[in-house]
Amino acid sequence: MRLRIPSLLALSLGLFVLPGCPAERGNDSTFGSLDTDGDGDLDEDDVAPGEAAMAVTFDFLDEEGEADTTDEALTTSTIELQQTTVAWNLSAVFREGDDALTISLRFEHEGDLETGTHPVSSGSAQPGDGSWYAYASEAGGSIVISSVGDDVGSGHFEGEAAFDVIGEFEQPTGEQVLVTGFAFRDAPLLLADL
Repeated sequence: MRLRIPSLLALSLGLFVLPGCPAERGNDSTFGSLDTDGDGDLDEDDVAPGEAAMAVTFDFLDEEGEADTTDEALTTSTIELQQTTVAWNLSAVFREGDDALTISLRFEHEGDLETGTHPVSSGSAQPGDGSWYAYASEAGGSIVISSVGDDVGSGHFEGEAAFDVIGEFEQPTGEQVLVTGFAFRDAPLLLADL
């Protein structure tokens, strides 16, 4: 199975920032331009209402089978917190069309969404063109819910969540997608009909 490597521009620049991302402010945060307030963290204070930002690393193989690691900083206005019977799922779609990237992080919490720290139990990543799929049943990290309104929630991700790219016969290819930061503000709550 031949995997589609993130854009050539991203590979040549190392750090790819989509239009609409705030300009670099000269801080030494590991989150670069995503850390708009310069406090060294990527949290809800770094994004506008209804938006999300994510720092992600693609540890893919090139055509010769060598490691090819690309860091990207992404922002989006497509985000939601969806309730299931025993958990919540934070998901966002970054970029558009075939270049779109959907990231989902599931955290176990029954009932209404509450402020606090919730360990991530699983997660996934997939591009819009369907050329690869990544999943982990124990992704790692935690979702911190900092505020909850009647129909929105805000917070951020702490730690690292690693998703294994799944190849033929449902086996990991040795490639990974690693989420190192994820902030969201006023994400719509999609409530389950319990």
